[in-house]
Amino acid sequence: MANLNGDELLKLFTQYAVKEGSTHLLSTTGLNNLLQNHFSNLVGSFSLGDMAKYVQVDKEGKISFDAFKALMSKISGFSALSGLTNLVS
Repeated sequence: MANLNGDELLKLFTQYAVKEGSTHLLSTTGLNNLLQNHFSNLVGSFSLGDMAKYVQVDKEGKISFDAFKALMSKISGFSALSGLTNLVS
């Protein structure tokens, strides 16, 4: 398990966004895949609908990195990204 910081979050977000043809926006499906593949210990029984309450999605159903960071902060129970540790397997 590795420590997770902003740079590592950005790298992970970008890896999933690139699969969808972007470097700075991620679809809700991509977000769901990212969360289930790397943060299943955090999302557990959260559904994508549950998470939609916590993430800002644009008109096209895309999520920015800043929105992703805010979501990670909210679902992890920490108020700052520096509190996110031992989450990436």
